[in-house]
Amino acid sequence: MASGVSAEELKLQLVSEERYLEDRVNHVERHVAALALDLGALVRKMARLRDKGDKIVSSVRDFASAEAGTMRKSLEGLGECLSAVENSQQLQIDRMEAKVVKPLLEYEGVCKKAKEEIRVAHGVWEKEVNKQRNMDRVRFRDPANRKRIVSSNSPSYVVPLHSSTFPKRGWT
Repeated sequence: MASGVSAEELKLQLVSEERYLEDRVNHVERHVAALALDLGALVRKMARLRDKGDKIVSSVRDFASAEAGTMRKSLEGLGECLSAVENSQQLQIDRMEAKVVKPLLEYEGVCKKAKEEIRVAHGVWEKEVNKQRNMDRVRFRDPANRKRIVSSNSPSYVVPLHSSTFPKRGWT
């Protein structure tokens, strides 16, 4: 992390960043779940509407079987048209389930993975803060011992690698 920053300042920065990341993940998780539930309800209502249309098609076909001549042909044509509409609605329902609802439901796993990555990064951040505290102690106790200060101040590349997993605040 940045040199010249005390361990407490570093801890505050990291806690703030961690809280921000957790809030973002929780926000996305909550709203995607609500959206998935609402879209699932919409798909179920569309399916009920399709079922009612199927009943109408059945009624029209029953009526056509009891009629003769031109009326029968007209009712059979109407039944075929209504049946085509119901088939189209079934395709729309299947597509909504496959392309919209299912991916939204799978997003829960993405959020769990992000939370786990935050926990892993938290452990790395804690190590970095402890390293910074150790460096501060060395500087305070023996400011003339440059060798220990330099060795405790060596750059750590672990935290930037883990923290690059998440977008910075200004980028979201």
